[in-house]
Amino acid sequence: MVNWKIAGVYFWPVLRERMMREVLEQLGIYERRVEQPKVARKAPSEFQIPQSKYAVIPFLRRDAAGVDPFSADILRILDEADARPLIFGMGDADLVSDNPQVAKRPHVEELEAEFAHRYRRRAQLRVLPAYLNKRSVDRSRWKNFIVSLNAALSGLVADASVEGAHAAAGTESVRAATSARTAQSLTSKYAAFPTWLIVDFIAKRIGWKKLFRQTSVQKLFVVNAWKRPLIAGAQDAGVWVVEPQHGLLSEFHPLFSFSGRVAESRQVEAALVESAEPLEAVAYLPNELYTWGEFWGENLGAPKSLQISVVGAPSSMAERMGKGLASAVRLPGSVLIASQAQQTSKLFELAVRAAKANPDLQITLKPHPQETREQYRQLIIDFAQAEADATTAATGPAAGPDGSAGASGPDGAAAAPSFTPRDTETTSIKVAYSYLPSNFKLANPDEPALPLIAKSEFVVGVHSMALVEAIALGAKVIALKLPGFEHVRAIAERGDLLLAEADSDLSAEFAAARIAGNPLKYFAKPLSPEQYSSLVLSLQP
Repeated sequence: MVNWKIAGVYFWPVLRERMMREVLEQLGIYERRVEQPKVARKAPSEFQIPQSKYAVIPFLRRDAAGVDPFSADILRILDEADARPLIFGMGDADLVSDNPQVAKRPHVEELEAEFAHRYRRRAQLRVLPAYLNKRSVDRSRWKNFIVSLNAALSGLVADASVEGAHAAAGTESVRAATSARTAQSLTSKYAAFPTWLIVDFIAKRIGWKKLFRQTSVQKLFVVNAWKRPLIAGAQDAGVWVVEPQHGLLSEFHPLFSFSGRVAESRQVEAALVESAEPLEAVAYLPNELYTWGEFWGENLGAPKSLQISVVGAPSSMAERMGKGLASAVRLPGSVLIASQAQQTSKLFELAVRAAKANPDLQITLKPHPQETREQYRQLIIDFAQAEADATTAATGPAAGPDGSAGASGPDGAAAAPSFTPRDTETTSIKVAYSYLPSNFKLANPDEPALPLIAKSEFVVGVHSMALVEAIALGAKVIALKLPGFEHVRAIAERGDLLLAEADSDLSAEFAAARIAGNPLKYFAKPLSPEQYSSLVLSLQP
């Protein structure tokens, strides 16, 4: 698959992560990502695009001061060397920044939209022969691929995703037919040969190649290097592309891992395994990866062509960890649950379930930056409604807002005020909160996670980087076996965290969890300033 080339494009690296995410979301294995509000667009003519040997694309999300900690050390080194790097903008916050220098940075999303429009016709002409050849080997291969994928997905649907509905469907043949139809609907977007995707890739690739040649960039640092046309265009222009680590890496990483291993939980690629060993090379990946410790490169399953350099944790992260270890007053019985955008509702349910089952512990749920306040507001209201309905069904109406007599609350205490969605918004959420366990707390979404980790006895999640930070800070760490937990399985095998079943209330796990050993495998001693500067400034590998 990785060597399949259409109209000059290696097709599978362009398609794989996109298709996996869409199908996993449609199956309900991962929750759909919430669309963020858009701001006014800008024309590329408004951007300042200077010449430089170096370019940096920061991470989309920043800290409270507006700084990306994962590229900050690199920018500092370039600044000290008077290299004057070309810094790109990422995300809406950069577009509307009050800082004129930030607002005028060439914005990645805006440039890609411009490239897709400006070079679309040229890209279409390149793809035209493949599009017109209705009997091509590529079309036949694509058809066979979709048939194989649908067969694999049909098994997933029948096995797990809608078990209750299929159990009610009747005979085995009816269930199989239902599963097959569901699988076909999941891939309907790709049923026809997806020339549109190749056209989009080529157009953006042309634009990026031109931009990097015109600006004389020789080395690009890009945090979160998911944009394959950008990487392809940069490499076409002779640029060495480096990704600094910004989160958890594993042998199941959708960008880097091509080892062919299949996760235990439901995976779209189960029918597409090619090799048990890392490949020699895969197109459109960064040339080099800066990692925080040896563990990440050893367990990544990346192509052999990817150069891996261990640099240690970013200085801001290392400083916060140092302060956390030095000043942490770990609160006995404190539990921090780190949410994730793929499992928002399941982790909310876990937090409530754990709070009910462990009343002596204080449970704090920390939202993920990609989650919204409205998501949690709705989850709390839905929970309160379900609790109110269950109480009413069991014992009769609860006490009303006027204090009139009613049944006791869910845990035998005085009842919470009656709740219905017809309350005003303010009253509704206030009353809904009263149904939550008294030892449950929802953290401020804008509050940094590390201080919370540093004072918590236990840290719980699925495959959040917060789990590894918690190991480094000396917490007892538990990972829930929800889809995606395979990303931390190698850490569990080292004995540095404890795995818990998806439906657990964590009572047994809280009793069994232990502090991990030496975390230097994950966060190595940082390079000396001279070593790191030499690595960053070198233009030839």
